[in-house]
Amino acid sequence: MTVSTAGLADKIVAAVQSIPGVIELDGGSHDEIVTQLFGRRIRGVRVNEFERVEVHIIVDCGSSVAAVAEDVRVAVRRLVRRSVDVCVEDVIDLRELVAA
Repeated sequence: MTVSTAGLADKIVAAVQSIPGVIELDGGSHDEIVTQLFGRRIRGVRVNEFERVEVHIIVDCGSSVAAVAEDVRVAVRRLVRRSVDVCVEDVIDLRELVAA
């Protein structure tokens, strides 16, 4: 990965985390959805310099899953000039997390 890929992945994470209804990014069941950088891994975002960008998220059940996924796609698309795939890995009740 290049330095620009690292910066891009960080910008994608910031954009996704700012969207209401996104609880967190998710690396998949085997933590395979990552952008591997020098000395660190960014979970939930797979950036390949020549292909599409994948973003895997967990959504709050109080939000419209389709709307949140589309908001993520639009936000990431503003940052990249390639296809963006958004995968909703899970939908959970944020209130249950807070109460736990």
